[in-house]
Amino acid sequence: MAGLLAGVLTRLLSASPPPLAIALGLTDIVEVLVVAVAVRWRVPNVRDPRRWVELGSVATSSTLAACAVSGLLASAAYAWLGGGAFLSGFVSWYAAHVVGMVIFGTTTLVMHREGRALSPRRAGAGRLPRPCCWWRW
Repeated sequence: MAGLLAGVLTRLLSASPPPLAIALGLTDIVEVLVVAVAVRWRVPNVRDPRRWVELGSVATSSTLAACAVSGLLASAAYAWLGGGAFLSGFVSWYAAHVVGMVIFGTTTLVMHREGRALSPRRAGAGRLPRPCCWWRW
């Protein structure tokens, strides 16, 4: 929910019309849910190192599918509510979101593999993560 609100607020602050901002925020949620459901369904224990190859293939294929679905939804929203071109909107959205998901997924796996925390709650007592300085831990 926080991600949805942050995305909508960011788009509103960058002068997007409210209906478009809401539509794109919901599109982002659909994208994340497709990947999360696929990974959870196919790899119930992501902490098991023996399943990391399978996790990688499931995450990759579900990312490609999720970004295609969200790209279609976002392009339709841009074309209908924002007056943009459908095809160029799809290509831009798809490319940007695939790259973003791959970067985030890879970072998450590396942090997990190295035993690093992505949030203060997981960092342990007295050890807060420094997101801008992960490499210096």
